Amino acid sequence: MLSKFDIEKELGKGISIIQFKPENIKENSINLSASEYAWCMSNYEFDEEYIDDNKEQIKLINGEKCVFNINGKKTIVIPPYSTVLVETKEVLGIDGRIGGTYHSKVGIVSLGIGHIGTMLGPGFCGHSLIAIHNVSKERIELRVGETFVSVVFNYLETKINTNNQTKSGHIEKFGELGINISREDREFICSDWKCNLESIIEKMEYDQNFIEFKENLKKRKLKNFRSLINKRNIIATVILIIVICIIYILASIMDKGRKEPVWVGLYCSVLISVIIIPFTSWMIKKLYNIS
Repeated sequence: MLSKFDIEKELGKGISIIQFKPENIKENSINLSASEYAWCMSNYEFDEEYIDDNKEQIKLINGEKCVFNINGKKTIVIPPYSTVLVETKEVLGIDGRIGGTYHSKVGIVSLGIGHIGTMLGPGFCGHSLIAIHNVSKERIELRVGETFVSVVFNYLETKINTNNQTKSGHIEKFGELGINISREDREFICSDWKCNLESIIEKMEYDQNFIEFKENLKKRKLKNFRSLINKRNIIATVILIIVICIIYILASIMDKGRKEPVWVGLYCSVLISVIIIPFTSWMIKKLYNIS
């Protein structure tokens, strides 16, 4: 499982995301938000008191959009004991080294939404289609733009080189699901660049939020690197150098008069295997993990 720091290192490389928001990166996941592209999978008619901003009674039709303007905000309406399919606002692009899973947020589950559990295949590009199940007897409202699902990433032991056959937003499944999607919505969800990893990466590089995020990340890494240069580490380094020098001098004295430098040779072997290699490995790991 990738941690927050692993995700940050992969952003713009193995993991790219359009509609990027740094605050959506959590300890070991990225939160995704709901778009205005949502369809109800059942028929439902609410009472006359439940109306939209146009003062019209809200009715849901199987396969039709279930997004309404309520109190000045675009809102996805999920009727009791029903399923709604929601496209994420964000566009994801991951390479063949990474896979993942989608999970519901605690705040959403507490409203009466069933747990979300579906796969993110390696090489996927596009919007994610998430099925939301209202298992309660009350209607649930989900604001467009509100985060509602978290995606967790994992590295694959072996890279997948074949293209992911899943199209952006799972549009290929809409026919069998009975979803009526307009041509405009289809073209938006399946825009060519959303189905191509290189295009998503390129678009992310010009995302102002991502540019600012990278600058802040550089500043944070520099600050953390400077924190390694402290009084304790300097004293420890000086002591280590002094000890190395003293041992070398002693080894040279013991080899004095010998044709072959036995002790100096042994000293060099021990120095490399016990001190230099472990220290170098530790330093590389420290520098790599600076976040």
